[in-house]
Amino acid sequence: MNYISRIATLIRRSFNDPSLYTEATSSRISKPLSVLAWISVVWALMISIPAGIALVLFVNTNFLDTASGMYPSELVVTIKDGEASANVTQPYFIDMPGKESASTSPQYLAKRSRII
Repeated sequence: MNYISRIATLIRRSFNDPSLYTEATSSRISKPLSVLAWISVVWALMISIPAGIALVLFVNTNFLDTASGMYPSELVVTIKDGEASANVTQPYFIDMPGKESASTSPQYLAKRSRII
């Protein structure tokens, strides 16, 4: 526990204590590198844990069924000679799943995806 509290103190000092940098130039190289390593570990955990949770939640959903259920039946997109065309007026919007609100509110318009 003492080691962890020393590392926490070093990390805290690295933000606002100029004397730490003076000590770092006169001490052996392992001390500044260990502080840098711990800062890197903390940042890596702060980024990877939420990303891992989001990935697990995404993997547990059946994305293909959700995506195919959102595709409108009246929309037909044809690709001919590298050009896409559709049988509906453009731009064509698909309502995103979620809470429905008034069709003129900014929140409703922000939930729409422009397809073509």
